[in-house]
Amino acid sequence: MEKIIAVIEWQQAEKIADWKKISESGAYGIMIAASADRSGEIAAINEIKAAAHRAAEEGLAVGLQIELRCADPFAAHHAAALCGGENFILPIAAALSEKGSSRLIAQGKDGLTDTVMAFLFEIERCGGYSAVKADYTFFDTYLDAKRLKNRRIWMDDPFGDDQALIKRWGREFFMRSISNSDKRFIPTLSKYSQQVIKL
Repeated sequence: MEKIIAVIEWQQAEKIADWKKISESGAYGIMIAASADRSGEIAAINEIKAAAHRAAEEGLAVGLQIELRCADPFAAHHAAALCGGENFILPIAAALSEKGSSRLIAQGKDGLTDTVMAFLFEIERCGGYSAVKADYTFFDTYLDAKRLKNRRIWMDDPFGDDQALIKRWGREFFMRSISNSDKRFIPTLSKYSQQVIKL
C-alpha cells in the first residue's frame, strides 16, 4: 500500500494547530519545505524544526525539502548542518529545479553535483537520511547520474507513469510527486499542501 505524504511550505506549517486531525485523516507524513540561499542560510530554521516536532508528536513521519540555491559546496554543507539535530523519519531532501537556479546551473555538471553531494554527506554525517529531488530533465541535463546511483531519488514528475519513469531513469526511485488536484489525497491537507508525493 502506497503511503501519501504532503509537502507544506514552512509558513503554512506554522499555521496548523491540529496536527492530530491531519494524522487521523490518512496522511503518513509531511515534508516541510524551505530554501537555502546563496550562502546556505535557511530562514526560520528554528520555527521549521518546532513545527516538525509538533507534527511528529501526533504520529506523522516528518522530513524536510530544502530548495538549494547555494553557490558552492561550502554553502550546501552549511545548509545541511542547519538541518541536523532532529530525528526525522523521512529524508532531508535537496530540491533542485531550473526555476531560479542560475547559480546552481552555472556551476556546471561536476560543480553542481559536488554541491549536492556536499549537502547529502553532511545530512548523513549528522545522522539523517538524505535524498535528491528533481525532475527527469534536470537529472539528465545538470547532474552526474553515476555519482548519484546509490542515492535516494525523489522523482519530481506529478503526471508520469511509474514504470515509464523507472525505465527512463534506469532505476527505482525512493518516492515520486503525484498530482495534488485529486482531492481524494488527504482532503484535510488540501488547503495547506503545495504538492503530494507517494512513498
